[in-house]
Amino acid sequence: CFCLTNICVIVGRYQPHYSDGKASGKYTGPEKYSLLFSLLLWVLCLLSNVCLIQTGLSVVGVVMGIFFLVLAILTLVFISKLFTEVDQMLGFRCPLVPWLPGLGVYVNSTLMVSLPLMTWIRVGVCLFLGLLCYLCYGLSYSNVTLAKKQGFRAQFELESPEPKLARSPDSFKDNDKLVGNEY
Repeated sequence: CFCLTNICVIVGRYQPHYSDGKASGKYTGPEKYSLLFSLLLWVLCLLSNVCLIQTGLSVVGVVMGIFFLVLAILTLVFISKLFTEVDQMLGFRCPLVPWLPGLGVYVNSTLMVSLPLMTWIRVGVCLFLGLLCYLCYGLSYSNVTLAKKQGFRAQFELESPEPKLARSPDSFKDNDKLVGNEY
């Protein structure tokens, strides 16, 4: 899970360009490949760790592990040189992108590969059961299913709710009750 967080930090830093103050929303340049290269980084880290840890440190395993580790580092160099970073101030900034998230992906991949097989089986079963419960609940209580049960056809459009604006302290009247100020 934390590997995906690190990958999202890398991908979030290389978002689509904004022109004329408007968000284009489309990846026009090489940034459209940032997710692909971030996932490639994860796969290379996993392969490196499998070769180094699971082969019992044999000569072939060490050579292959170092080979995949060098490919992962080259992927980070490629990401840092090819893609341009977002100019806007983001809500969350991570230092040393893509190096620190890349190190996080490698360390977490090492921890994941070190787990025994029974742990992965338990995780898989729990994820499957959780997904099954989520889908069953979502299918039976969705807006489309409820509309079909009521016997009419409805067209559903995604509407964003009106934002609730906070009131400034100057806008309160004397007779307005403020919660928590009843002495």
